[in-house]
Amino acid sequence: MLPTLDYQQIGALRAILALIACGVLAWWMLERGRTGTRRHRYSRVALAAVGVFSAAAWTNFGQFLFSQGVVHHHELFHYYLGSKYFAELGYSGLYDCVSAVEIEEGGGN
Repeated sequence: MLPTLDYQQIGALRAILALIACGVLAWWMLERGRTGTRRHRYSRVALAAVGVFSAAAWTNFGQFLFSQGVVHHHELFHYYLGSKYFAELGYSGLYDCVSAVEIEEGGGN
């Protein structure tokens, strides 16, 4: 079984994959005019492999919500609190109020 990765590790893997994809795409574009050669076939295989790894990165490498469980807290925050208090606070006022409550409750810095 694969180890559980946090969001920073998955972000780093995605950044590395993006750099590799840029290199492979540039290589494929250089070899595009040389159809039938071995290097052209290798560039196509490498491009397909990058596509497979990119699809895996899009799904967080098989991890559901970074192993946080069924509830995605950031989405629930914006869906519930944002829609409930938008008329009174607006978009940026919501963050100010949540920060003030967090400091009052002793959770802020």
